[in-house]
Amino acid sequence: MGANRRLVSIIVAVTVLFAAIDVVWLPFSTISLDPRNFGHLAKAASAALAAYLIGRLVLYRLRDERSWAAGAMRWAADRLIVLVAVSTIFLPLGFVSAIFMYLASATQVPLVDGKLAALDAALGFDWRSFLETTNGSPPVAWALVIAYHSLTPQVIALFLLYSAARRANKALEFVALLAVSSVFTGLLMAMFPAAGAYAYFDPPPETFDAFTAQAGMWRTAEAEVGGQLQPVCCERARPCDFPLLPHGPWNHGSIFPAQRSLGRRPDRCFERSDDHRYAARGWASFE
Repeated sequence: MGANRRLVSIIVAVTVLFAAIDVVWLPFSTISLDPRNFGHLAKAASAALAAYLIGRLVLYRLRDERSWAAGAMRWAADRLIVLVAVSTIFLPLGFVSAIFMYLASATQVPLVDGKLAALDAALGFDWRSFLETTNGSPPVAWALVIAYHSLTPQVIALFLLYSAARRANKALEFVALLAVSSVFTGLLMAMFPAAGAYAYFDPPPETFDAFTAQAGMWRTAEAEVGGQLQPVCCERARPCDFPLLPHGPWNHGSIFPAQRSLGRRPDRCFERSDDHRYAARGWASFE
């Protein structure tokens, strides 16, 4: 129990740290929160509370029953309580850290993609060649797609397995690791803002057609939302939601799926500071 308390203390401390920075930074940022997010948080909290109470009620009502069915229900209720407890401490961390990542991305500091590309070249790594090689091998492309997009199911499965085994300590260790890692990830994002290789090199679609439809080009949309790509024309000013995509603790491997939006932006064309021009693409699929 003492070890679990220390882990919980670490997770709560990081959550409070991100929340405090968000509250201070948000008024000075171009990012704005969609108020609907708080409704979704309230619904999630209500569902967690209901699940916890149901688990407790089942344990209480069946405490003296000795049948196989009663034992199975007690087993499920006990594991449900563990899952709710871990999820309750995990979700607030994800929310506040994701907000921070967007705040860190919405910077007017020049992007460092060129410097990173130069560093890659100095190390002998050619991203275009890597993309061509992996795209030309269907088994490799398939493996990369599965590895990337299975991260969320892996985390869900991990929580379910740890809950089924009543290993809350291991689940808390995992969340604490994500919490500490997110601090370093956020710091690096703030210090070295970058749009990513797909946005920087702007490869034609046929060079990554073995991957998913947009492959890494959704990161261009992420950068546009964050304010790193400056608007050069406005086709229509309809407010659009942008999704809570893979930042926060999950961007060590991007394991947070598209959720309801954190903020709004107008549909526009965008231009990077190095004269690479982009049109906002694929937004309907993200809403």
